Amino acid sequence: MALSLQNVSPAHGAVVLGIIPIFSSVISVIITGQRPPLGFWITSFSASVIVMGFALHASGTGLSSGDIYMLIGAFCTALGYNLSAKLSSEMPSWQVIAWALTLTLPLSAIGSVMTWQGLPVASASTSLGMIWSGMIYSGFGAMLIGYLLWNMGLSLGGVARIGQLQYLQVFVTLAMAAVVNQDPLRLETLLTATLVTVLVIIAMRFKAKSTVSS
Repeated sequence: MALSLQNVSPAHGAVVLGIIPIFSSVISVIITGQRPPLGFWITSFSASVIVMGFALHASGTGLSSGDIYMLIGAFCTALGYNLSAKLSSEMPSWQVIAWALTLTLPLSAIGSVMTWQGLPVASASTSLGMIWSGMIYSGFGAMLIGYLLWNMGLSLGGVARIGQLQYLQVFVTLAMAAVVNQDPLRLETLLTATLVTVLVIIAMRFKAKSTVSS
């Protein structure tokens, strides 16, 4: 995802991330043997189409290497949601994320060294303090605390149902862009967000049915 954002805007990246719930639900069927009812798939697919259609309308339909990176990242994220939720049945959910970050630290360190381009420098629009604050938040806020809470939610409510909240990410991204980058919020954004929220609530009310035969 970080590689993708070097080539596409956050709004454009949200287009591909909009399919994470679909990936998560399909992978969940394969891994856990749980199959949501038809109503779940209809509302989930409808929300996915609306999210991606809106984001494509807002940010363009051009395909680039950034889109491919984001697509791979979306699949890895969905697979990670399912595997971490499955592991959470064997050990505390917070330990799953803590161990995952610890075990991948050597790989992250190697990648950092290979792509090192020197210390960040301030620009006309971003101060050095803001840059370091963003780096610290990305590490501790998003990658650690955020995933700890998210994994706990997945283990409690199930990947297929709780994963539907991912549909809201595109609108949270747009809202944060308005706050941080002063991008204007349009009426169609708010109306679409409302419609998607309703569909998410409906989808989360469906209870998955087991496909495991006795």
